[in-house]
Amino acid sequence: ADLKKKIILALQVNPSNKDDVINKINKYYDQFFGFLIDNSEGHGTEFNFNIVADIIDNTKGASIIVAGGININNIEIIIKNLNPYGIDVSSSLESEKGVKDPLKIEIFLKKVNEIKKTL
Repeated sequence: ADLKKKIILALQVNPSNKDDVINKINKYYDQFFGFLIDNSEGHGTEFNFNIVADIIDNTKGASIIVAGGININNIEIIIKNLNPYGIDVSSSLESEKGVKDPLKIEIFLKKVNEIKKTL
């Protein structure tokens, strides 16, 4: 079906379901605009670089958006080594649960823009 909307499929990933996620992305590649790969289950836990790298390497051509545990300390390695289509960041930009901190957002975006200039 050719929908007029761009739909992104969000998928939780962990070491035990990584292969299932890869298979699902490859199966539905042409039916979604992109795939959001979250490896923290919304808790802002540490980003699992190896799992996400394996998914990106095995789903050639899919627009992969990474999420989960992304912060100012690991954003450079994520951008430079994974080169994802997009990045979903949330809890690391909060001053308290559910409250975004404008200064943290500004600092994060400046860092991302600095990284992009080096690519």
